[in-house]
Amino acid sequence: MKLTAEDFEYSAGLNGDLTLKLRDPTGQQHEVVIPAQLVEQAIHQFQEAQFVVLETGGTFYPALPEMIFDRVQLGHRDAGSQLLISVERIGWTAVKASDEILRQMRAEIDRLLASRAGPRRTN
Repeated sequence: MKLTAEDFEYSAGLNGDLTLKLRDPTGQQHEVVIPAQLVEQAIHQFQEAQFVVLETGGTFYPALPEMIFDRVQLGHRDAGSQLLISVERIGWTAVKASDEILRQMRAEIDRLLASRAGPRRTN
């Protein structure tokens, strides 16, 4: 069954449950309730499935959730340091990543900044 935007709707309960209502091609409606304690796992699995499509050569580009970062700073805890990021509407969070992942992040951020600068001219 392939859904269109008109074939499904969702709502969140006050207890955190997520209710999905799906309409099949015959017009019959099906309801799926994802309990609050499984919503995060379900979202993670949906997002992971989207990236599997991309990694295997698919052309589906999902709209990803976005976070607005307000501030970044270095935090110190015990004998180590960590990157702290202030996320709008959430607050401060610590980036938990290996040195290798942090190096990859730095390289990708450098690429992003270079692409935002636009084409360079030489005279």
